[in-house]
Amino acid sequence: RPWLDGSAFADRTPLGMWPMPVPDALPNWPASARLQYWEAAAAHFDALDWLVRSPVWLDQIKLSGGAEADSGLLGEARLLLDSSPRIKVVAPLTFPEAATLPRASEPVLSPSRERLINFATPLVTNQPTQSWPELLRQPPTWLDATGEGLVPQGGYGTSEQDVRLWAWLAFLRNASTVRIGPALPAIDAVDSPAAVDEIVWFYPGKWFGKEGLLPTIQLKWLRRAQQDFEYLRLARERGEVLNALVMARLLTKPVELQTRQQPDPVFGLMTGTQDADAWETAMPLLARTILLREPGAPADSVERAPLNQRMLQWMEPQEKPLIIGRATAFSVLPQPLDERGERPMPLIEVSLGVDIYNASDTTPDDNSLQFTQLPTAWQIEPRPTLVPPLDVYRVTRQGVRATVNSGRLEPPVGTARQGFGQDAGQGSGQGVLGVTFTHGFTRRQTNVPMSVPVSVVQRREGGLSLNGSLDDWTPDDAIGRGPLVRMLDRPGIQSHELSRAATNTDLFATWSSEQFYLAFDVGGLDTSPVRSAQNFVQYDYRRAWGEDLTQVVMQAVFADGSVSLPVHVALKPNGGVWAERKNADGTWTSFESGMRYATTSQGTSWRGELAVPFRAMQSASTSSGAGGGSNFNAVPAVPVLLRFNFTQHQNASATSATWAGPVDQGRDDEFTGALLLVEGKR
Repeated sequence: RPWLDGSAFADRTPLGMWPMPVPDALPNWPASARLQYWEAAAAHFDALDWLVRSPVWLDQIKLSGGAEADSGLLGEARLLLDSSPRIKVVAPLTFPEAATLPRASEPVLSPSRERLINFATPLVTNQPTQSWPELLRQPPTWLDATGEGLVPQGGYGTSEQDVRLWAWLAFLRNASTVRIGPALPAIDAVDSPAAVDEIVWFYPGKWFGKEGLLPTIQLKWLRRAQQDFEYLRLARERGEVLNALVMARLLTKPVELQTRQQPDPVFGLMTGTQDADAWETAMPLLARTILLREPGAPADSVERAPLNQRMLQWMEPQEKPLIIGRATAFSVLPQPLDERGERPMPLIEVSLGVDIYNASDTTPDDNSLQFTQLPTAWQIEPRPTLVPPLDVYRVTRQGVRATVNSGRLEPPVGTARQGFGQDAGQGSGQGVLGVTFTHGFTRRQTNVPMSVPVSVVQRREGGLSLNGSLDDWTPDDAIGRGPLVRMLDRPGIQSHELSRAATNTDLFATWSSEQFYLAFDVGGLDTSPVRSAQNFVQYDYRRAWGEDLTQVVMQAVFADGSVSLPVHVALKPNGGVWAERKNADGTWTSFESGMRYATTSQGTSWRGELAVPFRAMQSASTSSGAGGGSNFNAVPAVPVLLRFNFTQHQNASATSATWAGPVDQGRDDEFTGALLLVEGKR
């Protein structure tokens, strides 16, 4: 009662939402008993004038059996709506599902439909936005900001922009409610890291020697989000909904999947707007939009023209496309014999898949994509690649090609242990690529840097001692030196910037007739006095978390063009190894790989050496050619090339970076660099 009548608060303002309580055993009751409960509860709440603010919130109910179990959520929603003419129901149903709820004699938007609050279209959706006739009221919906959905999203409470985004999306989707999640920290310990998928409203006062609860900065952001929504609703009431909807769309940047397009978790990073200036400029524009007309009065035509001009200036940078590299493929092209009868080093053909998100309401054509920055060993056709028209709110994959002359590849220069200058790690195959998208209408260019390293790996003559010291390695074995590339995040994607790790990394590789060898020297190791260890890898939203870790992704490419299934290896400073391969359905399964691993660490420095039997990759082959089959008695075929990436996660700084990238996770086998395996010297 104190919460719903306002007596619990100094301003006597009650809560706007308090779901009607549901007994724990209710799903096990028969339909008649559930109906009796809902009628009694609704009558009680209605008598106190609470029912309008106390809907029944249906989660995925599993009924105990019988005919009711087959009806599921739709049947339960119908039961509730029929039990009282005033009860409201919040259900995780999309509009196509809920449209089947009314009886055959009722229209789709019957009075009962107005009391059913459906699940709103989220930021990333595989359903086109519902178009409603001008005079037909759109049914109410609710949003789920707890990270679940078609594309699970974590970290939605890490910035003010990420929190306020939900208010603008609620306006865009006609949502009356946003579910945020628990108001208190999930773990009752002040020294524990915050979960990546929670917004905390209050801290327990006991953490800081205080009584009661202490409001958080995230609660302040939520209150700001509520204020944003009030501005948007006022604009609608004043008849200025068009500008408000355009601003909401550009600040939220929703993504609509194309037919049969798989939901990529990276699509979630394309949504929202991280530019703080865009948010700060939006509010004065929205306020001026509201003030164009007083209630019941016509709009001020003199003020509208300059406001529209300002709106267009604000919209232009928000409508630029977002572009990221998402896939690489490599093939080896032997060259013909030269005049001396010798065969030059082969060419490596690189296919780069680039995702382009169209944030504007237009569908530009005559677009183009081309390389504008290349390392010296790379060769391209000078003509740009034409890009077909871009659909609104869609992500389009476009491929571009290049060729790498492996005879011109050199080891990366410098050494991480000695420190690096600005040009460290910029060997002929190690530099940053630049891809430029040209907008077909505006001719505006968007430059996107990315790292697709290609290196030659020489065969090792003689033995190699795996002891973690790296004493057996030479500069000719280096495949990477310098800071790795930070993983994808919203600010990086939207600014099209390539960020580097704060520490340096040395990578070395070689091979023998039966094994591939890798060595690494990384910094940033956690030196805190209390450190935990575990024999598994913890992943939060696809990324390794909670400990220092390096990860290796490898996929063998054989001379006949066949490829193995991708192999992923996680390595720990304590000597732990976790090997797994990717199945045809996209899942990862651990297996006995026969890998050997040695490591040493001192202070913040961590070194490791890894031996990977080619048989571990060959037995995973997806075709039957030179790399096919799983005959363990046969001599394993040596790949001609490895698709390869290396990842380091630093627990102390909670940052992850990769050799090729930027990518979204350490197990990403779509975007990699390449290692060409050769017999002799370069």
